[in-house]
Amino acid sequence: MFLLSLARFLVYILIFQNQSSILIDSSTKSLIQSTFKLKWVTSSWRYLGIEIPLKFSDLFTCNFIGMFQQVRKQLKDWSDAKFSWPDRISLVKTLILPKFLFLFRMLPISIPESCFNKWQSTLNQFIWENKKPRFNAEILYKPTTLGGLNVPNLRNYYKAANMANILQILASHFLDDWAYMEESYCSPYSILDVFWQKKKDRPYTVNKCPTLTCSLSIWDKVRKKK
Repeated sequence: MFLLSLARFLVYILIFQNQSSILIDSSTKSLIQSTFKLKWVTSSWRYLGIEIPLKFSDLFTCNFIGMFQQVRKQLKDWSDAKFSWPDRISLVKTLILPKFLFLFRMLPISIPESCFNKWQSTLNQFIWENKKPRFNAEILYKPTTLGGLNVPNLRNYYKAANMANILQILASHFLDDWAYMEESYCSPYSILDVFWQKKKDRPYTVNKCPTLTCSLSIWDKVRKKK
């Protein structure tokens, strides 16, 4: 309990030192603004590399859209450089993939399939210099140990990042705070029970938690393939 209290206190200090805050409850607007001399924002604010909007529905737009625009500009700047296609694959792995992985890991939210198509196409165009790939998709994304080129498959990395959160729940004896929050939508079952239930048997309240809904969707797809 002490460590949890200490962590919450440190988070408060970090936010206060950042000197910016977003107003959530408009009913206490005047009191809070007069008490805390911070820079108040009305749309979103940045914390630990994540853009935090007022509405959950804006989380994807605030983070992934801006990140991809930066990636696309970076790839365009490199497009005229004399890199071989193996070098271009290495550039994507070392400098571009971590940007996606960070958001995949930190934001377990649903992402439109059209975005994956667009992102993957952009990476492939850079690797092959806007020409048709010399190999089919199976060879492109297969690990080098199996005879492939190991080109990053963003869909698979997205699934893996979310599965890491799920396994953290399934393999741990003690739930983290975020998991306890998600479990509150699973009543009368535990969050562990919900993951092993059939979709039709889960309580309807799980659909009210976007992050839990995303995790369950990915979990169901992975289990279906087994």
